[in-house]
Amino acid sequence: MTSKSLGLAAILLLLSGCATISNINDNISSKFKNFYTNKPDVVGRQPTHLMPHKEQLFLNGPVKKVSYFITRPDFSGTQITDELHIEFNQAGFITQITGNKKALAINGFLKYWSLPANTQIEYDKNNVLEKISSAKSSHQYEYEGGPEEYSEKTGNMRSVILTHVQNSEQKYRTLDYMIYAGNRYMVLSKDNRQREKTVARIYEYENNRLHKVYFHENDYPLDKKPSEALQDPLKYRFTLEKQIDYDLQGRINHVMTSQRKGALISEDRISYHINSKNPKRLTNVNGTGSQQYRIKYSDYEQDQSENWISRKVITTYRRGDKEGSDKRTIEYFETES
Repeated sequence: MTSKSLGLAAILLLLSGCATISNINDNISSKFKNFYTNKPDVVGRQPTHLMPHKEQLFLNGPVKKVSYFITRPDFSGTQITDELHIEFNQAGFITQITGNKKALAINGFLKYWSLPANTQIEYDKNNVLEKISSAKSSHQYEYEGGPEEYSEKTGNMRSVILTHVQNSEQKYRTLDYMIYAGNRYMVLSKDNRQREKTVARIYEYENNRLHKVYFHENDYPLDKKPSEALQDPLKYRFTLEKQIDYDLQGRINHVMTSQRKGALISEDRISYHINSKNPKRLTNVNGTGSQQYRIKYSDYEQDQSENWISRKVITTYRRGDKEGSDKRTIEYFETES
């Protein structure tokens, strides 16, 4: 599965949580076998959402668009500015992201959802997800697709199909198939360039927030019953790949990321200004506990909706401190008087 489509699956159900399916479909292999030539038998639309809501990004008020201007010096001391633009519908769901991967990685909480840059999301009048596609800002890579199957019994999405275009001659499709059990769900990912391989991840929720992500170390056998693995992922050769912890106010305060076989890659430790949703400090350490970098945020300025519009940023690398700034402009929907 590509990082773009996997990133979309990774943030599935942030707003709705997971429902229990009493009878898990064990005849998955036949669906995968026929997928690349035929659509699934049951076609429907996803009643929940793949993208985080403005509340998950700590935005107040009827936000229509946020534009970030992120200024950082590189190692030579040259100031470089990245831009990132996020648009919302009136219900508060993201409808478009434009920018670049670097800006997404730098900008606060967005990186923890692995959001792809240059993405468009379409909803129907009931805010039900209809379509996901690239914004086609690059002719070298595009993708398009969306929910293809859902369970009428539970109302949960069962599969996502994306068609990828690397250039005019290379085109391929990916499939995420989802299986639910309580507060966990499994995503089986296939790519029609490598039909024999199936990547498996299990996403675990706590209080309707993404808490843990498990990764299967080897090609996942489709004839294996996933219900048992969902009950105890570690027992069935899954590795804890990511863990996101929250404080009592629902703010992310710790993120752990590991690689295959469970070896720690890095940790992000986040603190906040008192009685505020604004981060104060982010410290990143590697697997041995050594600090890789530290970002300190200060001098926040806020608008009338108490959303910050500028802040000072000091980044500490091994070569010392580098000073930069984050600025953003926020457009709001007009409210009825």
